[in-house]
This record gives sequence, structure tokens and C-alpha cells, in this order.
Amino acid sequence: MSNKRIILPSGLLSLMAVICLSSVSLADDFAGASGMAWISGSSYLCVQDLKSNRAGSRVGILTIDTEEGGYGYTPLEPDWGRDLPHDMESVYGFKTRPGEFLLAESGNYENWDTHEYHIGRIFHVKVSDEGGSWQLEILGTIPIPEHIHEIEGMFCMAGSVDMHAWNGGIPGEEYMFGLPLEGGVPQMEPEPAAGMPVTIVLGSRGGNEPYEPAMLYYCGADLASHSLLDDGGAGVELSIPPDDNPWQRGCSDLYVDDLGILWVASCSDRGDNGPFDSRIYRYGKIGSPDMGGFYPQYSEIQWRLGGLKVEAICKGVIEGSTLCFATDDEGFGGIWRSLGPADGSPY
Repeated sequence: MSNKRIILPSGLLSLMAVICLSSVSLADDFAGASGMAWISGSSYLCVQDLKSNRAGSRVGILTIDTEEGGYGYTPLEPDWGRDLPHDMESVYGFKTRPGEFLLAESGNYENWDTHEYHIGRIFHVKVSDEGGSWQLEILGTIPIPEHIHEIEGMFCMAGSVDMHAWNGGIPGEEYMFGLPLEGGVPQMEPEPAAGMPVTIVLGSRGGNEPYEPAMLYYCGADLASHSLLDDGGAGVELSIPPDDNPWQRGCSDLYVDDLGILWVASCSDRGDNGPFDSRIYRYGKIGSPDMGGFYPQYSEIQWRLGGLKVEAICKGVIEGSTLCFATDDEGFGGIWRSLGPADGSPY
């Protein structure tokens, strides 16, 4: 073995140090996400689940470099009003309202410092890119029904629909609950038209007790007045395939793709240091009153992600990807990654 020593110029050593430090800094910019929605191009709106007594950014823009790889994160600091958001866990982006999003807290809460009780909120926001500078405007807030807790996922559908009254269609009428009828059954659309009432579907996580199921709650809302039209009722069970883990959280995020297919992320969390385990399911398709408004032909696990706590899923921007995900791995931060084609997927 040669004993020759290689002496590097001090300037080159300094440059290498800067490069190494810069790489660590870039890696630390994105601490993970508890919810994510596509904006445009290769940018996503992300939320973090900071509690009400903690300072820090709760929302930001994640931009993917689809050519060279990697990603950058831009935290945003909008004017939230009197109270900072508490434990935001989900975000939904409208397709018929460009730049408009809903951001949801996990439910009602008590401020751990002041012990004040607060009703959970859904923030209706507008995101814009003004000359390369991202802006987020709060358009209004919608109260979350007090009986709905541990919200982890959210999406919207057209109309304000009483899910338990679907069999009450009157033959000959063209509309019911503001939705077109077909065979006496309202036909749900995956996206509300501008100006229409919406159904906000909130997914609770489950798993607080062994084998406790996740739930879906269908809450009618008016985005003009930012008021609830109904409280979601008792909800319906989100029946993912059985798992041998009694502490599996049946819902850590929800995403409806451009084909109207509902994807469900599920995770297991044994503590802030893990171990973590996650699964992503193709659950069903909007358009049928069966299975709580979804065709039941899908239920299989599409991806198993050991060692990761997936809390955000969304459309992929990398060519050949069906979805992407972001994690919130607690004490270990978080990552963003793209997923390849799903089995049997038309993507």
C-alpha cells in the first residue's frame, strides 16, 4: 500500500467544507409534513402539526427539482389572526378553484399554556406566486364539529349530501341535495363547482384503542359564508384490510386523484423514536352510494413502507409515478419521496 500523502490546497478544503455544510443545511430545510396538496408544476403546499403553544411556521411550499433531483422548502408566515393553528394534519386543494385550499386542524383542543378551550378550525386559504414570492391569504375559517377528533385526512366532493338519506330519491326529479339524479340516486362528483355547497369529508385516524377503526365524516359547508350546513353525523367506518397490529392508525391521510379514486395512508407509531410502519391503500372510487359513496372493488395494499411514518400523500410529479408521499418521522424529521406505478393502475 502506498504511503503517499495527498496535500489539498487550503482554499479547496474551505470550499469542500462549505459544500458539506450547505448539503446538511439543505437536508434540514424540510422537516416533513402532516399534510400535502399539489399546487402547480412541481410545487406542493404542506402543513406541519405544531401545537398551539409552540412558535414556528405551520405551512410552506415544497418544490421538487424534477431534473436534477432533490427539493427545497419555503416556510410561510401568514396572518393567522388571534390564535395560531393547532396540530394541522391535512390539506386539500380545489381543482375548480385554482389556488384555493382547505387546511384542517385535528379537532377541538386545549391550549397547554393558557388552558383555554378552542373549537377546531378548517382554514380556507388562497395561495399565489407573485413574481417568485409565495403568498398565502386566509379567506375564512369553518368550525369543526366538536364530536370529530384526531382528524388526519380531508377531501371535498360536490354538494351538501346527507349520506344516510341517499335511498330517499324521488323518481322523476332531476336533482336531490343539489346533485343530479340517476335512477333516483344522487350522482356524486369528485370536485365541487365554484359557488356550490361542498361536502368536506374528514377522516379520523382511529387506533387510540386496540383495533379502533378510522372513520369518515361527511360535513356539508358553504364556502361563501364559511359555515357548516351539517355536522357529519356519526360517520361511517373506514374499513381498511385487517392488520395484525392492534395500534395501527387506519387513516394518516386521504387523497382523491384525478380519476376519483380515494387513496388512504395508514401508519403505526410506537413513540417519537418509532418504530414506524406505513401502508397506502387504493380504497375506492367516488360515484356510488355503496361503501359510503365509493365503489368497493379496491381494498388491497399498494405500498408497504417500513420504518416510515407517512402522513401525507398526493399526486406525483416525477414521470412514471402514481403518487408521492411525505413523512413526519417525529424525532427523525421527515422526507418526501415519489412512488412508482400502482399495480393495475391506468397511470
